[in-house]
Amino acid sequence: MNASWSRSSFRRQVTPEPSQESSCAGNQAIAGAQHPVILAGNGVIRGHAHEAVRTFARQLEIPVLHTFMAKGILPDSDPLSLYTIGLQARRLCGGRHGTGRCRHCDRL
Repeated sequence: MNASWSRSSFRRQVTPEPSQESSCAGNQAIAGAQHPVILAGNGVIRGHAHEAVRTFARQLEIPVLHTFMAKGILPDSDPLSLYTIGLQARRLCGGRHGTGRCRHCDRL
């Protein structure tokens, strides 16, 4: 079987970068939060950003709630892990300290 194709038929994967203005706005929003929570989803896994999210969360001491597809970004034993949220999760933002942190979250 002979199939014809060209390189131009494949889309180049582009990693989006925020503008300086939106980065500053995001930094101010996080800095102004008293109870922020990171919601990490499948994009973190697909973008190979799990280490960056883990480092960011640990440096700023922000708890991480993750979707089923991003399960494992932080181990459940990590004090910043709020476990998994979503349809297939056993606990909806629950566990040892998750419920209170989610209830009082002022930046997600």
